[in-house]
Amino acid sequence: MNTSMGFTPLEGLVMNTRCGDLDVGIIFYIMSRESFSPLQAEDILNKKSGILGVFNSSSDLRDVVSDISGPGARMAFDMYVRRVKAYISFYSLILKKADILIFTDSLGAGLPMLRQSICSGMGFAGIEFDEKRNQLYRGGICDLSSGASQTRVLVVPTNEELMIAREAYKELIKNDTRS
Repeated sequence: MNTSMGFTPLEGLVMNTRCGDLDVGIIFYIMSRESFSPLQAEDILNKKSGILGVFNSSSDLRDVVSDISGPGARMAFDMYVRRVKAYISFYSLILKKADILIFTDSLGAGLPMLRQSICSGMGFAGIEFDEKRNQLYRGGICDLSSGASQTRVLVVPTNEELMIAREAYKELIKNDTRS
């Protein structure tokens, strides 16, 4: 139905090194007032912004969580959580009601604090979260919804490398001329 990315991954969620949604005027500011070339501005927005630009020590949100009281860590974490909540809210309005909210990847499956922070206060979107189940989660597919939740909240770990290997193997078999 929709994605948070636009023409490039710069639009949408703040990422490890990408800025995410921003006022396009920042590009003019960087280029005119800071005297950066278009390539330098692009480099800043793609490779030196996002979590890295705020936290400064790392671009990995797991490192941010590990150092949550350190300089920039709380700001980077809160910024990420607010952006995720904004997209969940936006898509919930479009859908009228989401059936499932899925946490995946290393962040969604690996950071209980992130899942809890994102789901906190989202009852208006039908999301009611079981904090105890969240803290006890140790892997696999798991439902973290409370009994009152209208939207299921799942953790579904991914294994992208395995999927890539499977697809590559299928292509090799399909294109094998020896048979």
